[in-house]
Amino acid sequence: MLQTFLLVLKIIGFTLLGIIGFLILALLLVLFVPVRYKVTGERNEEKDILEGRFLASFLLHAVTFRAVYDKELICKLKILGIPVKKKDKTAGKKKKEKKKDKKKQLKEGPDYKIETHEDIMREEAEEETDHTAERPGPDPSSETDLKGKNESAGEKIDTDGSTDAPKQDDIKEETDSSGKETLVFDEDEDEEEENGSKLREYLEKLIGFIFNLKDRINAFFNRIKDICENIDYYITLYNKPDTREQLSNLYNETVKLLAHIKPRKFRADLRIGREDPYDMGKMLSMIAVINPLIGEGLHAEACYDRDVTDFSLLMKGRARVFTLLLIGYRVYFHKGFRRFLKALKRKES
Repeated sequence: MLQTFLLVLKIIGFTLLGIIGFLILALLLVLFVPVRYKVTGERNEEKDILEGRFLASFLLHAVTFRAVYDKELICKLKILGIPVKKKDKTAGKKKKEKKKDKKKQLKEGPDYKIETHEDIMREEAEEETDHTAERPGPDPSSETDLKGKNESAGEKIDTDGSTDAPKQDDIKEETDSSGKETLVFDEDEDEEEENGSKLREYLEKLIGFIFNLKDRINAFFNRIKDICENIDYYITLYNKPDTREQLSNLYNETVKLLAHIKPRKFRADLRIGREDPYDMGKMLSMIAVINPLIGEGLHAEACYDRDVTDFSLLMKGRARVFTLLLIGYRVYFHKGFRRFLKALKRKES
């Protein structure tokens, strides 16, 4: 009994030891195996070509990410050769609809027909046409009755002196060309009231603008005052020795980071042409300044007879996760760096 118990413990210990060893191995692979990248690009105006490619691989292409641009950007991620695709919501809905149709077909028998999306749209269009055909049109007899009622109502005059009848002072008598007398309402008073209300609105807006102008000017000067205070604060912060130390450390670590991720292989072939000799000379002088910084990988060809800008690019490099984490650790846990970040935020009391 004791031997079996010890045997079980031995098996459990070896399995746990194997799992822990596998996890440690996976962690070491992630930290120390570099992520390799490759960038290629080409542009040719004569052949109408503009394309670019980016490839990042890890652990002998166990994980690869590829991005291709050729008039359209296409991205692909593969893990152990299996592509990882985004979930398509519409595809999931279609699958659910198909399952429901199959279940209905099994319940109702072989005579049941599965309705597709096109059949549903066709049925909805037919229902709309049926509804429009069933709508009753206007009745001409009812229209004539309404017109007669309106005319009879217009001809009636309130003899009791109610407010609906027009006043005698606002009515003028005029004669038209046939000699008949017609009644016209006097609209001068209405126009005067409208002009007075518009003038009152303009005056109210002007008074409100004058009162608000003072507040706007005060807010503008307060903002300028805050900007000047911020400038003075950051100048004094920059002149402190602790800030100079943090900035120098940040600069050194940034240089190390760029040196680590810079391409191990670089080649760029340029073909540049300008009809104007002055512009061409400026571009060649810029290339001559950049060339020593990049190295021997930059090759330029000058064309003086036409305007052209063609290139082909190739870059290869790598980056280790451990090195990136180490640089971040050196920056963040440097003495006084977190205090420096709080000083940059400047929490106003």
